[in-house]
Amino acid sequence: MKVYYDLHIHSALSPCADDAMRPGDIARMAKLKGLDIISIVDHVCGKNIRVSKKVAEKNGLLFLPGIEITANNGAHLLGYFTDVEKAVEFSDIIYNSLEESENTFAYFGNQYIIDGRDEVCGEAKKILSGHTPFSVWEVIGLAGEYGGIIVPAHINREYQGILAIEGSRIKEYNFNAVEVRKNLSMNYDIIKGSKVVYNSDAHILSVISERENYIELKEKSVEAVFEYLLK
Repeated sequence: MKVYYDLHIHSALSPCADDAMRPGDIARMAKLKGLDIISIVDHVCGKNIRVSKKVAEKNGLLFLPGIEITANNGAHLLGYFTDVEKAVEFSDIIYNSLEESENTFAYFGNQYIIDGRDEVCGEAKKILSGHTPFSVWEVIGLAGEYGGIIVPAHINREYQGILAIEGSRIKEYNFNAVEVRKNLSMNYDIIKGSKVVYNSDAHILSVISERENYIELKEKSVEAVFEYLLK
């Protein structure tokens, strides 16, 4: 069966996202666009994961828990999990590894924690736009300890795409799946053997993917999507 997805969406917790990117509104927009599964992957912080799962399921969507990690070389990596609590535990390790510098909201943007009513109930204090101290290999290993998988984000983007940073060395990681930007040039030979996913990387509601990107699965479930990315 075809399962339509967008596995790279940012909520208002990410400093680069619009303040209107509340998990409930994201879920309603994804449902309106005919998607089956979404993942809200905020930058180096998972404080909106639990509420995102609740509102996604309330709107009849599958929800894949996740987070976007910035490795110490600047590469962006997407971490996905089937278990929400494991995703939160992993995310807490990532967040706690950041330097203690407080976010300057007027400069970097707001970092809103959202409750079940889609209202702001707090803010992440640390700057979420910086690097973590973890190498790509360390992120992969740590995610594995929590039952997760790492998919490199927008690999063909010049800024914070792993291809621009490491080039052909991407082959050494043997990624099962990679995320590619459709609107950018890409040499697919360099990722031969890896599955390719196309996401929106939405920072505003209107950019969330339409019903166009799909994967073929035996069943419509979060576990089946995770297995597809894993194998």
